[in-house]
Amino acid sequence: SEEIDQITNEIDQLKSKARDSEISIKKLNEEISNFLGHSEIQFRHEDTGYALDRPGGQTHKLSDGEISIIALLYFLKSLKDENKSSDELIIVLDDPVSSMDSSNLFKATMKIIECIKEYHQSFLFTHNFTLFRETMRAIYKDDINVYILKIKAESKNGRRSTIADAPEILKKYSSEYDYLFHSIYKVSEDKTSSFEWHYNLPNMARRLLESFLSYQFPSHDKLGELLKYPTNESNKNKRIEFDKTKQVSIARFLNTYSHNDTIPDPDHEECAISEARNICKDIMDLIKFLNKDHYRRMVELIGENNDDQNTNT
Repeated sequence: SEEIDQITNEIDQLKSKARDSEISIKKLNEEISNFLGHSEIQFRHEDTGYALDRPGGQTHKLSDGEISIIALLYFLKSLKDENKSSDELIIVLDDPVSSMDSSNLFKATMKIIECIKEYHQSFLFTHNFTLFRETMRAIYKDDINVYILKIKAESKNGRRSTIADAPEILKKYSSEYDYLFHSIYKVSEDKTSSFEWHYNLPNMARRLLESFLSYQFPSHDKLGELLKYPTNESNKNKRIEFDKTKQVSIARFLNTYSHNDTIPDPDHEECAISEARNICKDIMDLIKFLNKDHYRRMVELIGENNDDQNTNT
């Protein structure tokens, strides 16, 4: 009799949990449908557990991406079921967007950012730069720490890894363009003095201009054509109406020193280093000339103050 009572009590508890899981499954199905934009994957309450249905009946197979999406949504939902304050929980997300395609990656990233913002302490591990970049862009502030895992060379004891502070470029810039703009801007303002660094400068300047001009002139894909100065009225609207001397100097500098497969001869090398600051200043003037608002916003973004810039705006 006592054993029957005990079993009956266990059955009642399982039935109670099953009713709760039925409600949870309904909410999870709604979230999955909203996330994927369709209702082809549905959880169904069955006995004291659940089954997974696709059109045509029950299925036992999911893609790696679908597994990642469901696991992430379930995890984020389960946080709400803990009935604990944000100060009591430490959230750990380990590579949560693994195997997701690009169409779902951004949605997942927004979900993760929304979650992280609510909790006092969170750890996010990821190999995905899109997730990292968007997270940094949305929530980065002084009390957020960014680390990288450095793998040391293999030895007789196997591979070893250490945790190290992430480079400033990862923490500060949300895109390659931001980094390039800041680098060329610093040279133009005479805020850097590393001659060794100047070897990369022509290629960096070229990439910055190519990126900027591709948005300004989407129908043109050749930097050299855009930097040609208009020679007559018929092609005036097809070229950049900028200071002719500066424009020619930029084109000559980039064509001479960027995308070069060999080390320049000593005369060219010395010329490139001495000329770099003036060319970078001309490039900044060109960007400001073509899109003053963009230039102003970029200077604000990289955290630089410029008296001349403030006066002009």
